[in-house]
Amino acid sequence: MITCEDISQNAKALLEFCEYPAVQYKVKFSILDIPYEDRELSLLRKDFLKSDIVEEMYQTQSGGGLHH
Repeated sequence: MITCEDISQNAKALLEFCEYPAVQYKVKFSILDIPYEDRELSLLRKDFLKSDIVEEMYQTQSGGGLHH
């Protein structure tokens, strides 16, 4: 059975392995539950929002926010 500790340990290992801003941000915010207001997360959010994956998603959206 997978425990919360297992998930946390693997998430932290992923952070050490992958420096990509989108991965760093999502792991810290969504998996490790770092608060939105956290200073480090706020700085990382800026890089996340400028990342190529976010830009690509933005470019593929229609006017209503749906992807083509």
